[in-house]
Parts: sequence; C-alpha cells; structure tokens
Amino acid sequence: MTQSPTITVRPGRAGTRHGQGPAGPAAGGTRGLLVCGAVAGPLFVTVVVAQALTRPGFDLTRDAASLLDDGPGAGSRPPTSSSPGCC
Repeated sequence: MTQSPTITVRPGRAGTRHGQGPAGPAAGGTRGLLVCGAVAGPLFVTVVVAQALTRPGFDLTRDAASLLDDGPGAGSRPPTSSSPGCC
C-alpha cells in the first residue's frame, strides 16, 4: 500500500507564489492590460466620431467607419495589385 503525499497549508500564505503576494509577479501587468482594454473602446469611438465630423462629405449613416483610415484623397489613387502577372 502506497502512502499519498500530504499537503500542508501555512496560515496567511494561501494562494501566494514564492512570496510574491496574492496575485503573483504579473499582477501589475495584468491590471495595466485591463485598464488599456477598458480605455480602448471609448477612445476608438471618440476618434471615429472626431474624424467623421472633420471629414468633408463623410456621413456615418451612409459610409462605413473603416473608410476613415484611407486618408485624404484616397479615391484619387489607382488600385494596386499584389498578384504577379496581373494587368
């Protein structure tokens, strides 16, 4: 008959890793990423609305927001092809 190993939990240290605190060494980085994720959505909406209001002839009810990244004069450039041997 084999004896199963015993696990001893010391008071006050439950959930810690090598004395790094309750969340481990990456707690600050995780918190920072969560803050950046929470800020990204409202910032994106703010930038899209600001660009839509300053772009002449752009209407959010007719045009897609992805058209805003084309820059000024995007319609005057000829389309490019990445296919070799194409016209």
